[in-house]
Amino acid sequence: MKEKLLQLLRFDSIYRILTWEERISVHRMIQGKEVAENEKIDTYLHFLKVKRWKAPAMRMGQDRLMYFQNEKTGQFDPIDWYAEKHPFLTAEVEKHKEFFKHGSKII
Repeated sequence: MKEKLLQLLRFDSIYRILTWEERISVHRMIQGKEVAENEKIDTYLHFLKVKRWKAPAMRMGQDRLMYFQNEKTGQFDPIDWYAEKHPFLTAEVEKHKEFFKHGSKII
């Protein structure tokens, strides 16, 4: 479960889907501490499982910006480019964001 939660944090670093409170909850879950159930966290964990999503290699640059390793070139590109390079996944994430903004969910 720890690896799934780490994947969720990596996914959030790219798509910014969680609030800071939800990120704290995920970190507490990783530490094995009790946290209240969170439908959004559970939904995104399921989403990542269904999509079989694996985080790209990521690193922080000297400019303090996050970069991901482009699987085609091997170079590290700005993290914001990830969404542009994965339009179908990004469209699905945007649908989820919109539904959670209005208190619903979609899968």
